[in-house]
Amino acid sequence: MLKKLIIVILLGSVFLSCKKSYNPENLVTAGQKDTLLTTLIIQMDKLQSGANMETRFDEQFREGYEQRKRFFSLDQYYIDEDGFHYFMIIRRVPSLYEANKRAEAGKFRKDANGKITEFEEIFLTPILSDKEAHDKGVALLHEYITTGNIDKYKNDISYVEFPNLTWTYNKEKKAWVNAGLDSLLKKN
Repeated sequence: MLKKLIIVILLGSVFLSCKKSYNPENLVTAGQKDTLLTTLIIQMDKLQSGANMETRFDEQFREGYEQRKRFFSLDQYYIDEDGFHYFMIIRRVPSLYEANKRAEAGKFRKDANGKITEFEEIFLTPILSDKEAHDKGVALLHEYITTGNIDKYKNDISYVEFPNLTWTYNKEKKAWVNAGLDSLLKKN
C-alpha cells in the first residue's frame, strides 16, 4: 500500500510539473512587468484626451495611461517558441454589482528594438468576480495557446463577451469592430 501511495505521489508530481505556468514573474522582472503593463494599457485602453491611434504612444499621453494602471494587473504571460508573447490582464471595470473584473488577452511579437508588433486582442470576458475572471481567462488563454483558437468557448457568453457573432478584432485598426455596423456607416 505504501509503495502504491509513493508511486501516485511521484506521478502526480511529474504531472503537475509538466503543466505550463503563465506566471509573469517566471519571465520578467518587476520593472519589466510594470513597463509591459503600461505598454499594453496604451494598446488596449481608451484613448487619452487629445490622443488618436497614431499619437497615443507619444510621451505627452503616457502619464494618463500610467494613472490608469491601478485598474489593471498583468495576470498571465507566456512566450512561445515562435516569438509570440501571449498575455492576459485583469481589468477593474465600472459596475453597480460586486462583480467588477474582466479578463482580456492578446498576443504580439517584438521587433529588434523591443517594440511591440503584430498586436492582436484575442478575447474579453464578460464582467465577472475576480476569481471567475481569473479562472475563465486562464482557461481561455490556455485553450488559445494550445489550439490556436477559442472556438470551444466562443458562443458561451459566460466565458466570452468579445469576439462574438458581430464583434471581431481588427488588427489594422487595433480595435474591436462591428462588421455590420461598419458596412452600414460606409454606405451612408
